[in-house]
Amino acid sequence: MIERQLNTRTIATGLSLLALFEFVLVGVVLGNAGWPVVGVVVAGLATLVVLGCALMSWRVVVRVVRNDHGASDLDIVYGVVPHITQRFASPSIEAARVDEINAWRSGGIGYRGSLRILKKAALNTRSGPALVLSLSGSRTFLVTVDDPQDFVDALGVASSEPQP
Repeated sequence: MIERQLNTRTIATGLSLLALFEFVLVGVVLGNAGWPVVGVVVAGLATLVVLGCALMSWRVVVRVVRNDHGASDLDIVYGVVPHITQRFASPSIEAARVDEINAWRSGGIGYRGSLRILKKAALNTRSGPALVLSLSGSRTFLVTVDDPQDFVDALGVASSEPQP
């Protein structure tokens, strides 16, 4: 098994600051509009949602695990308490490769895209080397991780050539 924890402190800190700013802004706007109680309730609920997102992004772990059939799956575990796991089962991974990514040219940091709707998604935490998975159904998933070649080797799938 191979495992790497991604450095997501910048994302989580940014979301926490956004939650604080949003709480103050919504509270002030609705309070000045004559609805102080509604302002506090709405600001509080919205802040809880944003802080929940911050906790989900505080710790992200990428790992290759063996499934019951002896094949390798890729798991991405989100959050301090690992309740949400995104699993890429070995039958759905057609190929894997290493690619060099520039975070700002590829849309910024964070989770981008949708595998269901856009057939393309990325968990981008920085610029640099990334693991790119070619999945069944013409889908692509990218995750920036240290030593992505180790993940390609551990998954045991064919390497694909980078696309222009």
